Amino acid sequence: KIKGKLHILRGWRNFNSTLSITRSIFNTIPLPYIPDGTTEYELKRDIIRRNLQYYFQWKIIKKILLRDKGVGWIALPPNWMLKPREVCAL
Repeated sequence: KIKGKLHILRGWRNFNSTLSITRSIFNTIPLPYIPDGTTEYELKRDIIRRNLQYYFQWKIIKKILLRDKGVGWIALPPNWMLKPREVCAL
């Protein structure tokens, strides 16, 4: 805080672990800490990029489509890939 690197908003609003994902990369709420040698935009961009790279790995997509893994909002019906009508509806 002495060096001016730690940004604390009233009520600690910017100390949210999902801040860079749930807000736009152009949002004006500053990240709590930005290390030397990087900008806030670069840091937000890198966080979003790495999260997307993780979620769009073939092995994870395969597990979601085959119902081995996933959350409720992407639950596909059993044997959906065998029903052409189901595939076209996607």
